Amino acid sequence: MKDVIYVEHQNFVSVRGQSLKFVNVVDSSERYIPIDEIEFLVFDHAKSYFSNSVIDTCIRENVGMIFCDQKHSPISVLTSDFGNRKRLKRIKLQLEMTQKVKNRIWRKIIIG
Repeated sequence: MKDVIYVEHQNFVSVRGQSLKFVNVVDSSERYIPIDEIEFLVFDHAKSYFSNSVIDTCIRENVGMIFCDQKHSPISVLTSDFGNRKRLKRIKLQLEMTQKVKNRIWRKIIIG
């Protein structure tokens, strides 16, 4: 399972090697997240910035991008067709799991 990265604050996002680099514009703090751990990147701040290489890398690596408006509602989704097929196949496999396996996973996630 991959992560959904929520960009809530004003950030500049760029690509550094095999990671996305997030620089908080207000306090200049930096964070790096490996691209292969990300399934979706959600931009929920109107003043977030990203480089062209972020779009190119996300499309190549099948990372979806969601852009939100001032009310925090999604207004646009950017995904690759190939990534959608792989994602749908993975969801289908998850739905076909037996109830016993689903309960075991639920306990590990919810109970800890």
